[in-house]
Amino acid sequence: MRRLRRRWGGLIRTLGGGYSKEHKHLPEIPSAKAIEANGLDHRADDLLLLKKVEELTLHAIQQQKALKDQAKSNEELRRELEEL
Repeated sequence: MRRLRRRWGGLIRTLGGGYSKEHKHLPEIPSAKAIEANGLDHRADDLLLLKKVEELTLHAIQQQKALKDQAKSNEELRRELEEL
């Protein structure tokens, strides 16, 4: 279990966020203590992880769109600046 805590702890610190900082685990994902007490339900855990992968994928798509929009805006501003 210590290895599990170290592994998830690093991911949680990387992701940051208020909930994660306060509770030391991702929303809807059981804590290491809960896993120790109740064991693992692989089917339920797989569904939760799949949900998190989908959320992260959607977030990555949104971030990519925002990045493209920002690059386009920067290019427009660069052109306007060159005209001055």
